[in-house]
Amino acid sequence: AGLGYQAPRTDVEKMVADIWTEYLGVEKIGVYDNFFELGGHSLIAVQVMTRIEKETGKRLPLAALFETSTVEKLALMLEMDGKSITWDSLVPIKPKGTKMPLYMVHGAGLNVLLFNALAMHMDDDQPVYGLQAKGLDGVEEPLGSIEEIAAHYIDSIMKQNPTGPYALAGYSFGGIIAYEMARQFEAL
Repeated sequence: AGLGYQAPRTDVEKMVADIWTEYLGVEKIGVYDNFFELGGHSLIAVQVMTRIEKETGKRLPLAALFETSTVEKLALMLEMDGKSITWDSLVPIKPKGTKMPLYMVHGAGLNVLLFNALAMHMDDDQPVYGLQAKGLDGVEEPLGSIEEIAAHYIDSIMKQNPTGPYALAGYSFGGIIAYEMARQFEAL
């Protein structure tokens, strides 16, 4: 915002910008441009990340696009050592704000990107976090039962926010998990 157009400076930045250009259909992409502001959405994100993995051999979490939604930041992440890239279940989509934080559970697609559009239309003061499945990195085993998934998400939330209160929401299949989380929270 306000930084103006800055052409890619490194090979990695250029590669990211070229891939975005191809999938977003935007001609001139600068290093400070934001993926979502350029019209990016979850389907394009999947294609972009798959393509980046093909070109670099690095598999980034889709959720990385929230935290690194500019060419510059995504390029920096690609230059990092793969081991320092976290695949946390809890994704800070919009961490700032003083209202009761909303924790949203993914649907069967298992990633939280589609919550970004929703978060952008919420009150500026409303923190939003997404919860996504373990095992998306192809390394960790995915959890089996709804009870296990709910317990894992509760654990992730309580590490970040031990005292509550919590607002839970779920999309599609995520609604079932959110309901089970509420049940487990009440039992606690």
